[in-house]
Amino acid sequence: MPIKPAALLSIMAMALAAFPARADWETTRWGMSPDEALSALANAKAHTPAQSELYEEGDATYAPLVKTDYRLAGVATTASLLFDTDDRLVFVLINPVSADDCKALHDHLVQEHGPGTSMSAGIITITDWTGGTDDIKLTAFENGELCNLSYRAR
Repeated sequence: MPIKPAALLSIMAMALAAFPARADWETTRWGMSPDEALSALANAKAHTPAQSELYEEGDATYAPLVKTDYRLAGVATTASLLFDTDDRLVFVLINPVSADDCKALHDHLVQEHGPGTSMSAGIITITDWTGGTDDIKLTAFENGELCNLSYRAR
């Protein structure tokens, strides 16, 4: 059964709800403006999100205002940099070009950060890694319909 966009947004909001934001990702710094992030990331492009791309979390709304192609552990992905309503970088959401690469991302994260803590609910598994300075969350559906990875500061 296909997952409806509204259900995906609800799942993403729940998956991301536990994170505060204060740190860095790659060559960006949390709190940067979209223009600063565009300057910090080679090949990044400004993005005007559709309403369906906005993430709501409690009273907060986040918009993917910068996107870039990104390779993680040899896996082709798209990285979306999400900004709050004050245009401050809050978190990064990474989606593999092919959801079939989700296992490769999981294996890479396990190799880099240890086994993490997993929670399953039906067809969805969420794995968290909270060591170091970042909180990392991999959300995967068994049917391969969704795979995304988020980075936020601890």
